[in-house]
Amino acid sequence: MIRRPTPQSATAPSYFEGKWTTVEDGGPVQMFYEVAPDGSVLRQIERFSDGRAARDELSTYADGLSDYGRGSLHEVSFWESEWDDGAVVELSLKPISRAAFELAWRDAGGLVAPPPGYELTEDPARIDVAAAHAYLARSYWSRGIPLATVERALANSLCIATCHGGELVGLARVVTDRATFAYLADVYVLEEHRGRGLARAMVAQLQAHPELQGLRRWLLFTADAHALYEQLGWKPLAHPERGMEQHDPDIYA
Repeated sequence: MIRRPTPQSATAPSYFEGKWTTVEDGGPVQMFYEVAPDGSVLRQIERFSDGRAARDELSTYADGLSDYGRGSLHEVSFWESEWDDGAVVELSLKPISRAAFELAWRDAGGLVAPPPGYELTEDPARIDVAAAHAYLARSYWSRGIPLATVERALANSLCIATCHGGELVGLARVVTDRATFAYLADVYVLEEHRGRGLARAMVAQLQAHPELQGLRRWLLFTADAHALYEQLGWKPLAHPERGMEQHDPDIYA
């Protein structure tokens, strides 16, 4: 049975990750992660200086505004702290990899659900290939790409799409061996749906995907979305002089 952590048990072996971590930028006063021997996160505990702040946080989680992007949040609970006048919010999690969990709490914020009216899906049956082709064929990176090529590309990739009113309005895909390497490609949101965090939500969910953990390298190319990817931990190539390519920009002409 997993024990509820206390300050005294914070250094116990196996199940407990470090000690209470002080949070400097608002929110909970301290945070604590309960980690299984295999490294998966089982529970996150947040301690607040007062019960009202804890209840506000609990309400946020209960409303589904922060679900780690993949339904990892199993349940939340609240109890008055036994060791001071504060309060604690406990998040019991379904097993989630450490990498995905840490990604969810980068400085840019947690993985969040898309705004109301939008839905993320990885179901190939719900990804409208014709709609994806309509955008990709006019994009700067694959202008003129044939429909058959888009069909083959999506069929051989791990894809995520954003739907609105039953229509495909955004897409992102990963080409990967699911062991060492992933290439992020064809990330787009239709012009009239931009500015709502949809691209970030799609990419964040792909990065947290359970089949894409522990990879040695991710790679992408972009002309103008560097700021988006920097929010999710991407950086310029450390050694661009080591890279080479074969590129035919006119292949679809």
